[in-house]
Amino acid sequence: IPYQSVDYSKPQELARDIYHAIGKWTDLPECLRFEGDGDGEIVISYQANAAVVVVEPGPKGPQKFEVIQDGEPLSDLEGLDTIREGDRTVVHCRHPRLYKIVKNKDVERHTLTLRTKSIGIKFYSLNFITATILKNSN
Repeated sequence: IPYQSVDYSKPQELARDIYHAIGKWTDLPECLRFEGDGDGEIVISYQANAAVVVVEPGPKGPQKFEVIQDGEPLSDLEGLDTIREGDRTVVHCRHPRLYKIVKNKDVERHTLTLRTKSIGIKFYSLNFITATILKNSN
């Protein structure tokens, strides 16, 4: 429902290649804005080797969100803009921009979860890359 805060519940089954919002979000024409009350998640089952997301921290300044793939934190090499905080993989969002969050070796199906507690953070776009550049063996 555009311009209204809605508390989305977790679906019983994830549809492939469809975004699922979980938690309290406002659906704006250009983005989803997290409104609070615990964790907010954006979950998708995708097939690709890389993922990028455009995020704005919102009016409260720098925010962060967690990146989870297949129920696990990413390894140190799987996200270019991610860092480890204990047993979690997070992105510190200081400015509105594109963040490179997943870089897998191969194109495979995964479940990606973006989790936040940061009220006001805005997720604009989540895109996936399936191209692999092969080295010339000559």
